[in-house]
Amino acid sequence: MRSPKSILVIGFGGKGVGDQVIATPFIRNLAFNFPEATVDFAASSQVGVELLQHAPYLRDSFVLDMDCFRFGGRLSILKKISYILWIRRKGYDRVYVLSTKLRHAIVAFLSGAPVRIGFASYHREFLLTRSWDEPVSKNLVDRFLDLLQIDGLTVKNNTVEINLLEDEISESERMLNKISPDSKSIVAIAPFSADMRRTWGLPAFSKLILRCNSEGYFVVIIGSPSDCSLMENSQLPVGKKVANLVGKLSIRQSAAIIKKATAFVGNDSGLAHIAGAVGTKGIVIGYHVTKVWYPSAPCIRTIIKVPGCTSCDLTACVGNTMNIPPCFQAVSVSDVMAELKSLMGPLLT
Repeated sequence: MRSPKSILVIGFGGKGVGDQVIATPFIRNLAFNFPEATVDFAASSQVGVELLQHAPYLRDSFVLDMDCFRFGGRLSILKKISYILWIRRKGYDRVYVLSTKLRHAIVAFLSGAPVRIGFASYHREFLLTRSWDEPVSKNLVDRFLDLLQIDGLTVKNNTVEINLLEDEISESERMLNKISPDSKSIVAIAPFSADMRRTWGLPAFSKLILRCNSEGYFVVIIGSPSDCSLMENSQLPVGKKVANLVGKLSIRQSAAIIKKATAFVGNDSGLAHIAGAVGTKGIVIGYHVTKVWYPSAPCIRTIIKVPGCTSCDLTACVGNTMNIPPCFQAVSVSDVMAELKSLMGPLLT
């Protein structure tokens, strides 16, 4: 098999933080197999480009403008043709499509790459040169890695990663020393999610924060700018032993804060994937989908108490209300604290 010189990896397709982080084991293992090749990553959002900054395995990452591959839309025909030609001029000789969507296979086909590899779905196989059925029972990270193994390549490990600079880590350390100068144990808590119906709930996190404080742990609450209104209207405690950093950090600053924290606790969200990617021991409180979406990292444990669910149907479960689903209600604060202490062992003192 002729080794490629220039490879494009098209990401999962979602725009969230976790959607970008889950591609990192694939990129690392791909680069291991083809050390002489250049690898580019086509992200679905700017956050993906930011998170993959300084990745040693990438030549470049860019946001894939999907409006250039749709009929109609905001862009003219000339602009769409110009964008497609820009991709073709990069001269990719191999494209891996992690997404299962038809439109991403179209991108691979129009790239001009002679080898195009991805999962068989949406009758898109004619756009790919090699395709296989998606192993849907596996974690998404392992599904992607299957593309490499089926392609005859070697997979070394499946741990997600984010490459932070020493300056970014030092900055976060200074910030934590400023807000909690006497704290030996800091727990970063991320109580929010893009869909708050799929969370443990802010009341439960409030109780957890108080329990952490009673154990002598300093708590840092983190979240995106879009979570600020939720934070303001919540009963989450903020005071001498709790710092509110919601909306005050960039995504890479959030990653650095999590890295320097002693532990992490959160929902199945993008920040949970970041915790795994920076190697911070943590607890993810999940639901049915978490079984295949959990952060792929040995430092992360999940708590999932699914009451006999075979799928996640929020409409049938809680309707349009903001009621906490039974799977999350089944997880107690004591469950989380016990798991956290077990995970951290003597580090929490």
